[in-house]
Order: sequence, then structure tokens, then C-alpha cells
Amino acid sequence: MALGTLLLIIGGFYIYGFLKLWLEIPESYAAWTSGNALADYMLEHTNQWPRNWDELRSATNRSLWYVPVEKLRETVKIDWQTDLAQLAQAARHDSNLTIHIVTRLDGKPLKAIWGPDTEPNTKILQYLRTQTNPVP
Repeated sequence: MALGTLLLIIGGFYIYGFLKLWLEIPESYAAWTSGNALADYMLEHTNQWPRNWDELRSATNRSLWYVPVEKLRETVKIDWQTDLAQLAQAARHDSNLTIHIVTRLDGKPLKAIWGPDTEPNTKILQYLRTQTNPVP
């Protein structure tokens, strides 16, 4: 009886972990795609920040876009008013800078289970820090 209960608890723990991970996968792909999309847009539009979803959709390098823009809109909130020049200057001067310009719709951070390089805010900062033609 005790062994059966213990196995049930352990099995439930593993099932819970698997289900939690399974439910985070779509949001993680949305996080990854939004970071890639914004970096692609900035690269293609000479370090400009998109003003809306339609402008973001105009980026043509979509090889690393795992989620269509229409689906991103259902999961991701982007601060379209971001001052890219100010952000770029801060990124170059503060290696510990954290930003929250790409979030879930409720303003909380997006889950990025594939690693820190797939978190969109981190991706944007990396882009700004490594550009050969930096934002003025």
C-alpha cells in the first residue's frame, strides 16, 4: 500500500512536470519568434523599430520565425513606442541592463524554455550590442 502510494505520488509529479512543459512550448516558440522577428526587422530597416504588427510583418527574412505574426498577436505584447536610440545607448553602456518591451499580453515575462538566447528582450539587447552599424 505504501509503495503504491509512493509510486502514485512520484508518477503524478512526473506527469505534472511533463504537462507543464507541454503547455509552455507554444509560448516559448512565440518568445523565440518575436525576438527573431524584431532583430530581422531592425536589420532590414536600418535599425528602425516597427510601429505595429503590420510593419513587423514586412520583414522578409522569416527563416527563424516559428510562429506566424497572426498567432504572435494572440500571445505577445510589444512596446511599439520604444525609443531605439536611447535603448541602444543604454545597452552599450550597461552590460547588466534588462528590459521588458516584449512581454505576454498581461505584461509578465514570456516563458523561454529553449534558453536565454530565445528570450526576446535578451535577443534585442544582443542585437543592439553587436551591430556593426550601431543605432546612433
